[in-house]
Amino acid sequence: MKKTILSLVCIAATAFTAFAATPEEVKRETPKYDKAENVVEAIVAKYPGKTVFVDFWATWCGPCVRAMETLKPLKPWMEENGIVKVYITDHTSDPAKWETMIGDIGGEHYWLNEEEMKAVCDKFGIQGIPTYQIYNKKGEKAYQKTGYPGNDVMKAEFEKAL
Repeated sequence: MKKTILSLVCIAATAFTAFAATPEEVKRETPKYDKAENVVEAIVAKYPGKTVFVDFWATWCGPCVRAMETLKPLKPWMEENGIVKVYITDHTSDPAKWETMIGDIGGEHYWLNEEEMKAVCDKFGIQGIPTYQIYNKKGEKAYQKTGYPGNDVMKAEFEKAL
């Protein structure tokens, strides 16, 4: 019985890790920009003609992590519609914890330094996390919300930006 349980645990662990991305597959270098406040636009510009979902989060943020779990059922629909998922964190997230988390989250991950994050928060009026932005296919910001509004609202906002 113990061998059967151990075998099932090993199979489940192998199956789970087969679907998780490695940090190297999802981590991206922050693109060049003219001013720190323009780093988000520089990131979005890497995906021309795509709708881009931006999630500002941190490893220590419970509401951020819970919202990512809530969003999971919507991810296949996002994939089908070509929506790029971008996750942005900053210096307040523990680098080792971030590395272990991003593979399971998927999407494209960027790490901003303190100056970049302050400039972005000032520019967009971000006063807390999680904060979400959606950019339409023209690269224009179509939506911004602090706090997860729920999957129905997010899907409706995605549909407007497609």
